[in-house]
Amino acid sequence: AVLPGINSLGGLCHETERKEPSNKGEMEWWAQAEGVVGFLNAWEVSGNNQFLRAATGLARFITSYFLDLHGGEWYYRLNPQGEPISTYDKAGFWKCPYHNSRMCFELYRRTENLLREN
Repeated sequence: AVLPGINSLGGLCHETERKEPSNKGEMEWWAQAEGVVGFLNAWEVSGNNQFLRAATGLARFITSYFLDLHGGEWYYRLNPQGEPISTYDKAGFWKCPYHNSRMCFELYRRTENLLREN
């Protein structure tokens, strides 16, 4: 049910409605990070490679659009075209590195487990 929420750029929309195309929505940092973890969870439980492709696609999207390679940290929110919305701070009361750090730790742990198994 979440896959229709991925827009044409490959990002997960913060909010969407069934009647509204998913490319109309803005995208927030935490939804991308938790989306990667969630898609990996779905893949591990189901074995359905659609979820693995969604996780890797979303990780690529994060690298291409959410990372501020010059100023550091992730952008808080992007418009539907994938551009940072400058009225949002990169750190603040609601924005901290919890979700992005959690995603990185989960990816590291799961990669280590896969390497041990093979």
